[in-house]
Amino acid sequence: MNSSVFAAVEWWLYRSSHCTALAVAVALIPCAACVEVKGAAAEFSWSIRTFSGQPVASCSEARINSVHLRWNTDASQSDPEPDDCTPDTRCVAFKCSANRGVTDFVIDEGRQLLWIEPICDDARRPDAATFTVPPPIAREVSNGEVVTLNSLLIVAQTTGCSSATSCTCMRDGTGQNSAKFAP
Repeated sequence: MNSSVFAAVEWWLYRSSHCTALAVAVALIPCAACVEVKGAAAEFSWSIRTFSGQPVASCSEARINSVHLRWNTDASQSDPEPDDCTPDTRCVAFKCSANRGVTDFVIDEGRQLLWIEPICDDARRPDAATFTVPPPIAREVSNGEVVTLNSLLIVAQTTGCSSATSCTCMRDGTGQNSAKFAP
């Protein structure tokens, strides 16, 4: 009889030590997964349409290579050049064909103005007269927050180009917008 009591006690100790180890491991999981987040993130999508409202079939049709998300506390501050688009310059680049973007947590806390701009296949900004994008969107952001900008519309001139009407991202050999490259 003593051996059966001993076996029951041994089984209980064995089982409770595993349960205790499991409970401790489960309790430590949230601590192991914690990371300090400094900054906010932004999520948005985009679509491209012509000035007449027709959808543009692809980014390559508009010769847009990437879409830059920029942010600043003051819209009057100068923008970095397209090839200088890094979180340090308050800019994140996304491949245009992705049609959406989500930044890391790199946007400074506080009131921020966020806006997008298309970047051409030649890695330069298009002539401002050949496209429109929404004006800067003001958001109050907090560390760890994801700011949703929803779907933003890029309106680009892709057809009907002439010497009087340039197309978005269509350039001649001098770097000027040109109708001769229009599809």
